Amino acid sequence: MPVSRFCWDNLRCFCSILAEERGARPLDFSGEEGPCPFCPGNEAMTPPEITRIGEPWRVRVFPNKYPATDRHEVIVDSPVHGISLSELSAEDLALAIGAWRGRVAEAYSLDWVRYVSLFHNHGMTAGASRKHIHTQLIGLPFVPPAIERETNLYAGENYPVEETAGSGHVFHDENGLIAFCPAVSRFPYEAWIMPAEHQGLLPEDTLPLARVLKKVLSGMKALLSDPDYNLIVKSVPANWHWRVEIIPRTGFLAGFELDTGCHILSVAPERAARELRGAIERQSP
Repeated sequence: MPVSRFCWDNLRCFCSILAEERGARPLDFSGEEGPCPFCPGNEAMTPPEITRIGEPWRVRVFPNKYPATDRHEVIVDSPVHGISLSELSAEDLALAIGAWRGRVAEAYSLDWVRYVSLFHNHGMTAGASRKHIHTQLIGLPFVPPAIERETNLYAGENYPVEETAGSGHVFHDENGLIAFCPAVSRFPYEAWIMPAEHQGLLPEDTLPLARVLKKVLSGMKALLSDPDYNLIVKSVPANWHWRVEIIPRTGFLAGFELDTGCHILSVAPERAARELRGAIERQSP
């Protein structure tokens, strides 16, 4: 397996991962689509399978063919080509989330893994290279600075996520889960989902989360005309509060943002929450 190189910049406090093999990834959005390796019947086109759910499979997991680190997995969330997370039934989405939870827990059991990044890129501007629905997992041998800062706050009996939710704008509340727009958002219509109770990892019963996530994604799709987005699951098996962050690519990082780390919002979070609440209510039967 190719070896990645971790490059730390102590001046700016960030890390770059050098993984040159990823430059060889095929891109579905290039206009030169071939057979989809994520579709049923094309399993031989992927690295050897790690696990699957269902027979025939409904969720399938295998190592990334172009890994960024020694632990880089692909979770194919559905056998159906061209479908999105919002279009899955709540039951099928719960299966995918269950796979996310299981793979994250397995990665954290490795001695060298200090943090597990789980993310889903929807659309080309969000970084997706394949049109077939899939989520990725990357294990890191270090704790990213932002995660370390948050962990230290929890250790000091501060609860930053709860404070963020309290100062944010809740637009949906269901079965102990809340969805809200953070008061300090990075992009317009950024939304978080988190439990009311303090929990480190995603819950074993994934159906309630699947129902809420489906409503949020469906509302966002209707409101913003199916935007590209990044979905990030932040979870740590310790004193932590898991959350799902959904970042629609309604804006972009330009020179000011790259220079200062500050983000300029064109939509106030309270307005975004109000509009997302209305979009979800209109989706309800």
